[in-house]
Amino acid sequence: MSQHTPTPTPTPSRLRAAAPGLALIVAVIAALALANSPAASRVAAIESFDFAGLSLAHWVSDGLLVVFFLVVGIDLRRELTHGSLATPARAAVPVLAALGGMLAPAAVYLAFNLGPGGHPHGWAVPTATDIAFVVSLLALVAPGVSLAARAFVLALAVADDLFAIIVIAVGYSSGIALGWLGVAVLGLIGFVVLQRLGAVWAALDLLALPVAVLVWWATLRSGVHPTIAGVALGIAVRPDAASRILRIASPVATWLAVPLFAFVSASVSINADGLAGLTGDPVALGVFFGLVVGKPLGILAVVWLVSLVRPDARIASWADLTVVGLLAGVGFTVSLLVAGLAFDGQVLETDRATLAVFAASLVAALAAGAVHAGQRRRRVSSHSLSAR
Repeated sequence: MSQHTPTPTPTPSRLRAAAPGLALIVAVIAALALANSPAASRVAAIESFDFAGLSLAHWVSDGLLVVFFLVVGIDLRRELTHGSLATPARAAVPVLAALGGMLAPAAVYLAFNLGPGGHPHGWAVPTATDIAFVVSLLALVAPGVSLAARAFVLALAVADDLFAIIVIAVGYSSGIALGWLGVAVLGLIGFVVLQRLGAVWAALDLLALPVAVLVWWATLRSGVHPTIAGVALGIAVRPDAASRILRIASPVATWLAVPLFAFVSASVSINADGLAGLTGDPVALGVFFGLVVGKPLGILAVVWLVSLVRPDARIASWADLTVVGLLAGVGFTVSLLVAGLAFDGQVLETDRATLAVFAASLVAALAAGAVHAGQRRRRVSSHSLSAR
């Protein structure tokens, strides 16, 4: 008599963990629906409305999204001091895997874009993993993944964010105004001093917010992307103040900044001709296969090479590593940000890169879920046979 194992129902805790990812999905669907409806021109007019020299869309990507990167910076400091990246031995494998997970997608993208008609300057679009989305989807599509694999993907995503920040700062900042950059650096130094003194005299913490705003504004005016300011400020926050800031910043980042950024980035008009053009477009193909194929191959190849030298370095099973490697192909927030920077002013390329990021993220999540489900079925079948 065959045994039937019912499919596990998502628990409230799993749904709560997946809620930020679901919010992003809703934002993207809403944006695509409105961008392809009679209200499209009205939405575009609202997004392009100028306020204090910036459009509303730029206020979201250059202003509100900085809150998300502030949270990333605080998380980075925590991981670098007390977490999974605190020692070279603990950080080596996920950091190297993150590097492999950036180089391989870049190589795949360039393979499609080094020829005539290609756009090689978009090489960084498929190199980023969306830490918020991956953590949310991991709880939803792969609930049985081991704790070791979860720790690995978190450390990998943190290292990936660090590399992405470096890429944005070095590769996509142009026309730098040294005067404003100097103001930003001095402001950051002042913020660090305030953090140190605030531990003794709490009243000085009141000055931290206006100084942080100055650092952000000066960075924006300098030509360096202001998300770098968010990360730098987050790393500079002292540990005892970090928890207070996170209580305010994390909900703003999760439920406002990232969904709104996803909304303005996903406002892409789709038609039959445009979709048909994706199959032969080097940008779309490079981004899609870079995320879906390059990401997992780069990550798993590095882990395999490291495990040849240090067999004890592989902290999770190959089955779980395959699942998290596939899930790392969910680029989304940072990939969309890099696409906007790489193809600034090139509407067609930006739209095609955006659609490719959407498609790749969807395929990566479905592939990870399918592989995980197949692994669960094989384990159940094996246990059933051994119990007979």
